[in-house]
Amino acid sequence: MNDLVTLQNKALEAIKHFQEIKSFEDLKMWLMQGRGLSPETYNSYMEAVKQFYTLFNGLHPLQWTPAHIEEFYDVIKKKNSIRTAQIRISGIKKICSNIKELMPFWDNPFDVMNTSVQSKLATGEKGKKKIALYKKELQSVLEYLKSDNTLKAKQNYAMIMTLVTTGLRAQELCNLDYDSLEHDPDSDIWYLKGIGKGSKPFHVEVHPDAVTASHEAFTARFKRDWKQGDFLFWSLENYHGKPPVRMNKSVLWIRLKDIGNQLKEQGLIRKELEFSAHLFRRSYLSLLSREGMQTVEIQRHSRHSNIETLISHYIDLTESTRPYLDNILGVA
Repeated sequence: MNDLVTLQNKALEAIKHFQEIKSFEDLKMWLMQGRGLSPETYNSYMEAVKQFYTLFNGLHPLQWTPAHIEEFYDVIKKKNSIRTAQIRISGIKKICSNIKELMPFWDNPFDVMNTSVQSKLATGEKGKKKIALYKKELQSVLEYLKSDNTLKAKQNYAMIMTLVTTGLRAQELCNLDYDSLEHDPDSDIWYLKGIGKGSKPFHVEVHPDAVTASHEAFTARFKRDWKQGDFLFWSLENYHGKPPVRMNKSVLWIRLKDIGNQLKEQGLIRKELEFSAHLFRRSYLSLLSREGMQTVEIQRHSRHSNIETLISHYIDLTESTRPYLDNILGVA
């Protein structure tokens, strides 16, 4: 009987809290704060919840349905990558889990969602999980961007060169500044350093052509050399006579998606490719593997502690048997 009374009291207290949710700030206070999330994860989840709350005009969380969640996913995916849409869904899933914890009798929309929608949210589109650029596709991408002499194209070329020669994540790229650069004169190797995922420091090698491209884009925009405090990648919105302002991660995602669409129209890449920082991270690791780099070295450069995760989720090892069979059969 005492257990029943305790459960009833908890339910009444939860109902009282939910009745007090009348704004996004209320929702954040009652359902997300103090849940033991890292600052990076918390901010990512809160961005997702805020977008969801705004999209449905402040719909009370107890009224969220699988249909709302699927629509939210589709809206995010139109403007961003599948990966970003999945991250946003993770934020909604977390808050629904928190609601269920407070109100065990509530039907969590993720629990009553049909299997087709569950599959859609989990994998995006069939076959895209590990896809990476082929070497010829990457070369075509870089040649296409380099042939355009506009400032935007110069910056796009520099960003993609940096992503595909370092495997940096989107936020890591946006945070790069002049102090991130490091050059070893003895080996003539360039490095980029900063704080990455999980607040872990990173120190990665970058191809000198990427450094040169970034420098050329910067000087084309600001008519001067880099100096301390300058961001390597900056918002084009602050163009006329203003100092560099760090590029926003959302802007980066949209920019990469637009580039991908242009390249598809030109027939330079496969239709199923979704341009994103994550695609270039996978391509960086997959191309190193295809060129023969040892997996243990790829693991070191990827900053993945688990080699199984690296192989399962990041390295696209799909390869045609044709060149091998041509060699076996002596076909020219």
